[in-house]
Amino acid sequence: TDRKIEELVATLHDIRQYYLLMGFDEVYICMIPNKVTILEPNHGPYNHQIERIEANPALEAPVISTIDTLRNHKEWYHLGDGHWNNQGKRFWLRRVNSLVAQWASNPNTRQ
Repeated sequence: TDRKIEELVATLHDIRQYYLLMGFDEVYICMIPNKVTILEPNHGPYNHQIERIEANPALEAPVISTIDTLRNHKEWYHLGDGHWNNQGKRFWLRRVNSLVAQWASNPNTRQ
């Protein structure tokens, strides 16, 4: 429900604030979709929870979004389980490294 989405966003805000107060420079949010969401999009009704949270205007934390990229690269999942193969892991590593490099070159940059 919309109310549940708002509660989740508020919880993410609280988590981010906690770690910022502990001294972290930034806290990124990344919601990794499960394998069924990506490989079997018509398996049943999908609530679009990830997209709704990422697009919520109350979400203050920067987001590392993966869902659209993963939808275009279904082959990045291992056949036997829900983990990423090396290609998926490289995608994640490149994405995080680019954010770290961006932050290092300009600490005021937020994505």
